[in-house]
Amino acid sequence: MFKVNTEELNEQRNKWYAQPMIANKLRDEQTEQFAHRAIALGLNLELPVGEWVAESRRKLKGTLDAPTLKLLQRNIADEGTHYLAFKYALEAYPEAANYLPEAEAIAKSWDSLKDNPIHTAALAETALFLPSLAMLRLYGGQSLITLAGDVSRDEFAHVATNRFVLQEQGYQLHNINLRMKQTLNDTFSWLFQDFSDDSVGIDSEWLYEQAMQLLVNGCPPIVTGKQIGRAHV
Repeated sequence: MFKVNTEELNEQRNKWYAQPMIANKLRDEQTEQFAHRAIALGLNLELPVGEWVAESRRKLKGTLDAPTLKLLQRNIADEGTHYLAFKYALEAYPEAANYLPEAEAIAKSWDSLKDNPIHTAALAETALFLPSLAMLRLYGGQSLITLAGDVSRDEFAHVATNRFVLQEQGYQLHNINLRMKQTLNDTFSWLFQDFSDDSVGIDSEWLYEQAMQLLVNGCPPIVTGKQIGRAHV
């Protein structure tokens, strides 16, 4: 059974503020394209995720304790900070705007999944945001590494909270229906495409396997220290 101390998780949270950034030279063209897609996806999914969590919070207000409700409210507010951070990233990397129409269509497909809004939010944050942020921390250049580190700390708290709330409802995060799985697979394929770094054994297939493990087992680091040390940032 997944356990989380919501009071302790509230106390551990640190407030941070999105800041304008400068563009850094990235490793190669495929890395640039991935980073641009990640920025576009963040701009289109961060705020909807917050809306899905807010919808669930309203529905579950009478069944969750005060610390959990407070934590959910904090998580909802985080999404606005994340959106602003990705907005600054778009200003630094304007080529990411080329992917905004595709990312908008993807966000609409996710919004149509809201049978259980917090389950949809948890799925996106666990199996899309965390792997994407991990890759930005490896390959994003200093500005995107900083963004990804700040957002990641929030997302780990979000995923822990959402898993706990789902469990309280009698759900398991990894038990997803066919529509959810297809939407996740399509988005994952679009986001990572043929991304690979043979020097450290990272490719899109490996990333997908790690994402599936995150759904089942929780939130362990999906890259090793050895991979971080050898990656071409």
